[in-house]
Amino acid sequence: MRTCAGPGCENDISHRRSDAKFCSRSCASAFYDVGPKTCTRCQRRQPPTSFHPKTWVCRSCTAETAPRCAIPGCERALRKGSQGDGKHCLRHIANPDARPLKSPKVSVAWKLRGTPALINYLFRFTEKDPQTRCRVWLGGRDGNGYSCLSWYREDGSRTVAKVYRLVVEALSGPIPPGYHVHHRCANRQCINPDHLERSDARQNIGEMLVRVGYERYIEALRNVIRELSPGHPVLAETPRDHLVLGEEAKVNDVVSTVD
Repeated sequence: MRTCAGPGCENDISHRRSDAKFCSRSCASAFYDVGPKTCTRCQRRQPPTSFHPKTWVCRSCTAETAPRCAIPGCERALRKGSQGDGKHCLRHIANPDARPLKSPKVSVAWKLRGTPALINYLFRFTEKDPQTRCRVWLGGRDGNGYSCLSWYREDGSRTVAKVYRLVVEALSGPIPPGYHVHHRCANRQCINPDHLERSDARQNIGEMLVRVGYERYIEALRNVIRELSPGHPVLAETPRDHLVLGEEAKVNDVVSTVD
């Protein structure tokens, strides 16, 4: 059995290859002194595996300059490989009628994090509901329907962040552990800061249960009206048509310069 050549490592090599010298990638990195590298475009330090082959441009910057989907309004990159058709992203290959996604550049949003300028930049990827004044997110959504986007951790790795949490943190600082962000408008895609407020888990769940109870009560009343007067004009309305949230939040009008 061969012994690993890594500095200070005496483990046996169980790899099938006869010319293997190390028991793991960490031992190989330590032996060749391979540490984090700096991207020549965004200047962020990342592990060597995060870079595109034969270049010192990270995969995040490479993806931002890739060709885009041919569907009008879609800004996602083309799907490559055997599953791609050379014209559409993976989302529209599976369903050409799917809603186009408009997502911000992660590198730009990351530079604006924690400032009101981030909110102004994110508002470019929303559409305003004239009745409720909700800022409906046009980007990605998670399995529960909440607005989300790709984000960075402090170590440079990628993760998924909730957009409405980034908006609240940009206005009032980091959210303490155990606290949630509550949508006063009950619209999970809304990122209007006037419709968002911090709350703990008990308050958030309690408000949700009360709202669900009111919705069931309203639906029961609508069923009674539907039986007594099927053509009543109130049946054409929804509770959201009567939603009143007050004036829209006055966010600092900081104009962000996007290169």
